[in-house]
Amino acid sequence: MNEMKLEELARLRDIAEKGRNAPLLGGSYMLIWGAVISLALLIHWVILMGYIELPEYFLAINWLVLIGAGWALSLWTGVKQQSNSGTYSFGNQTANNVWASAGAFLTILAVSLFAYAAAADDQGAWTMLSIMAPVSFGSYSIALNATHVAAPGNGLRAFAYISLGFCVVTALLIGSSLQYLVAAGGMLLSVILPGLKLQRSVQHSD
Repeated sequence: MNEMKLEELARLRDIAEKGRNAPLLGGSYMLIWGAVISLALLIHWVILMGYIELPEYFLAINWLVLIGAGWALSLWTGVKQQSNSGTYSFGNQTANNVWASAGAFLTILAVSLFAYAAAADDQGAWTMLSIMAPVSFGSYSIALNATHVAAPGNGLRAFAYISLGFCVVTALLIGSSLQYLVAAGGMLLSVILPGLKLQRSVQHSD
């Protein structure tokens, strides 16, 4: 009887140890959202610059379609990761909750600003949506730093500083069409690249 208990304790200890050392699984989400938002920003910039002649309402369609695709891909990825024991590790639970909170905040803010601009009888109200870029990069910086603390050694703190830099630059470009192009580059450097880094760590651990 005691032997069975010791074996069970050893098994549970092994599971806990694997969970503690589990690599962060959020890289796939960062790649999804980095790609989706970068593409949306580039399309927005192309339409604003007149390189493709489309009605202005296509700007809203662009964001609605791509953000919807991002949420769908995220849900699908979440279902796939349920079978991975590392999903329930402290590092992954902390990182996932921080990024989910940041994503929810940014989505609610964007929808609120869009609703306000659509209801306002003033073309200048749409300029308020330009604050989304610096606010987003500020949120990414906080989430990247929290993820670094939750699982030290992942090298994400440098990307948190890069994201903070883009927060400043995009804030200075509010009201300029160049902001969308710069923000797309910022997504590559502060979201897609760390996402690739995390994905590689997962592949090496398999």
